[in-house]
Amino acid sequence: MEDGVYGTAVPPFNGGEGASSAAFWGWGSGGGVGECGVSRDMPPDLTAAERLELESIRRRKQELLGEIQRLREELSEAMGEVEGLESEVPPP
Repeated sequence: MEDGVYGTAVPPFNGGEGASSAAFWGWGSGGGVGECGVSRDMPPDLTAAERLELESIRRRKQELLGEIQRLREELSEAMGEVEGLESEVPPP
């Protein structure tokens, strides 16, 4: 792990570690709705407005994670194309 902004640990960004990164950050196991419509991992001391805000933040986080994954795939494709072009050009 590397030190990120503010000295927090940042999991590596490799495609094969998505699940472990999600587990590291606590993204993979929560967010579902339990009995009576109350989220399983929602702190009980939040106001209704705070619960809505937290749900909104969690939705946005999932959107951003999807965008990161899409960008990783695009970058991987582009790097493959560059490597292919480099192998076609004879060295000087």
